[in-house]
Amino acid sequence: MKMNNNVIGLELDMLSSLPDDILTKILSCLPIDSAAATSVLSTRWRHLWTGVTSFVVLFETGKDATDDDILFLQKLIKLTSLKLHIFHIDLKAATNFLKPNIRDQMSFIRELCRPDVENINIFCPDENNGFFLWVPNFLFKTKSLVSLSLCFMNIRLDMLENVDIQLPNLKKLHLNHLSHIPPGLETLCRCSPVLEVLDLKFILMDHSTINTDFVYVANIFGVGNYAL
Repeated sequence: MKMNNNVIGLELDMLSSLPDDILTKILSCLPIDSAAATSVLSTRWRHLWTGVTSFVVLFETGKDATDDDILFLQKLIKLTSLKLHIFHIDLKAATNFLKPNIRDQMSFIRELCRPDVENINIFCPDENNGFFLWVPNFLFKTKSLVSLSLCFMNIRLDMLENVDIQLPNLKKLHLNHLSHIPPGLETLCRCSPVLEVLDLKFILMDHSTINTDFVYVANIFGVGNYAL
């Protein structure tokens, strides 16, 4: 046991001999919980994790993730990096993040857009939940955005037909599942000049029938400007 402790101490000393920018790159390869956990190693490590350029959150199945919701939002607020290359959330558990509280979801997305975020991936594989993701229109003014992937059972876009969209760098857009056809969809495509991949999936209720559970599933997939 003593030998193992000595080895761990030696490895930590070797890591600590590296410059801060290298350590930050290493921490950026870890899930955000693991990166933040290094803050207890020493005074020097206390704030290193806040400079990461990758923010990955994994919620476990069968776990009450209420506390995790609060903690990951606190971590997001503490980030000091000017650019966020990857923001990825994989929601395998029911969390407060999913519940229909539009104000909280808007606050979260506003905080996410504070640094220059390039890739946003938010996934919820649970097809049985009744929650939705509200996407505010200011997300579509994030000029640094290169890829946006939202996979929920119910996505609602706050996008009017004359909405101001500024996505000069967006190359990939995946939205799965949209609960309605947003009026500003054509504007979204027109204001994304370098868009290469457009992948939309709609789950539309048929209100003209007596059976309100009947839905239409429609897919739109395109590659290159000719698809727009």
